[in-house]
Amino acid sequence: MKVYHVFLAVLVGVAIALAQPYLGAAFMSDRVDQVKAIAQEITVLIPETDPQSGKTANGSGFLIARQGNTYTVLTANHVVCKNQSEPCNDPRPGLKVVTHDGREHRLNFNTVKKLPQVDLAILKFESNGNYKLATLGNYDTDHNSEREVQLPNGQIIREYGHFVFASGWPGINPPNISELKYRFSVGRLLPENRMVGFRIRPPEEGYQAVYTSITYPGMSGGPVLDTEGRVIAVHGQNEGTRVSNEGSSGRQPVLIGYSLSIPIAEFLNLAPQASIPLNNITVQTNPPQALNQDDIDAIGTEFVFAGMQEQNAAQPNSAVYWANQGNQYWRALRTEEALGAYEKAIAIDSEFYPVWYGKGLVKTFQEKYDEAFASYNQAITILDKQIAEFPRETERKERREWVVKLRDQIQPLMANSSPPTIPRDNSPAPQTQPNSTVQPSPPSPPPTAPLSTPEPQPETQPETQPGWLW
Repeated sequence: MKVYHVFLAVLVGVAIALAQPYLGAAFMSDRVDQVKAIAQEITVLIPETDPQSGKTANGSGFLIARQGNTYTVLTANHVVCKNQSEPCNDPRPGLKVVTHDGREHRLNFNTVKKLPQVDLAILKFESNGNYKLATLGNYDTDHNSEREVQLPNGQIIREYGHFVFASGWPGINPPNISELKYRFSVGRLLPENRMVGFRIRPPEEGYQAVYTSITYPGMSGGPVLDTEGRVIAVHGQNEGTRVSNEGSSGRQPVLIGYSLSIPIAEFLNLAPQASIPLNNITVQTNPPQALNQDDIDAIGTEFVFAGMQEQNAAQPNSAVYWANQGNQYWRALRTEEALGAYEKAIAIDSEFYPVWYGKGLVKTFQEKYDEAFASYNQAITILDKQIAEFPRETERKERREWVVKLRDQIQPLMANSSPPTIPRDNSPAPQTQPNSTVQPSPPSPPPTAPLSTPEPQPETQPETQPGWLW
């Protein structure tokens, strides 16, 4: 983290179209370093190898208890089992556990226990190593999740959500992820009343917590930590589908979306039903302490560098560029700035469907469901045209299915609203030609923030220039 602080100081003056981050205070906080250190030590890699095909994949998990030399790992059930049956009748082959020190531990599948209904499971392994265990945070995460804050320039803004951190091991999926590498990603947990339009998974799976950290397939089962390093949720779902713009410069990736997790309270409530003892598990019920300015600056730096580390070559006058700016604002729950950037993208290319999808997400968060419905439908209309033009590709079909789910999720919320401006489309997506080859879509890289840009031009800057990115 300290390296980031020094590097960021060097970059002061470099134009970042999103905003000029507030850098008035020296970055002296160790808060993010401490949380990341905890996350790395408690997070485990759960790889699988199919002995017949030789194919490999992985999930994540975290250490929650130890009794003698027996460690207990909490993870998502789909990491260890191909279905949600109780008990598992279709286990994933060749599973093992790899701790943060790189040591591999054999997994006896007989130790796997699925929790009732929800997509959670525990497993055990034997080791004489001395590994750190997670502290679970079981408290009201919605407390003070919407608040007014004053920026250094005196501006009063409405701020949403608490900072959280996702920890896990994204699976290798070329060309986006070419090596197995641990990832730690900052985001914000959506307030309870803003999650309604995003909970598209079946309620019985337990995915009730929505947050904005960038996550990838392979991070399922990993911990979601608060600012004191306590695990408050188990990550399990993201959109996992790349969206891109096909232009003369090639495919330029864009990631718009959010992540889903299961609150730790679900595990604590259901563990006794699965005969899982809680006496060796550490649980704290107090909310985290308020962040000071150094903490906020340090976490904000993490936001900026999440985009900088995997910067692409999108031009500042392109729809991709402005979509990525809007995405990063959306991840920080800066909704008006996100909409401003999306409008810039639409002005450049009104047929770039990820921007309409992004607008739908923001409008859903703002509880403007009619406008969200119209934006989702616009994205679907554009996707239908492109699916018909490129019938062999699966990416757009997968994206369409996701957008349709989100659109249909907010339909009941529009009961007391005026009719949507765009008629609901119930038509199926154009079908793939019989001889087409279906390839899995790799996960998207995180939203980007440019390392350098030309001098700002009035026609390419969002209308609102906030004092903070975060």
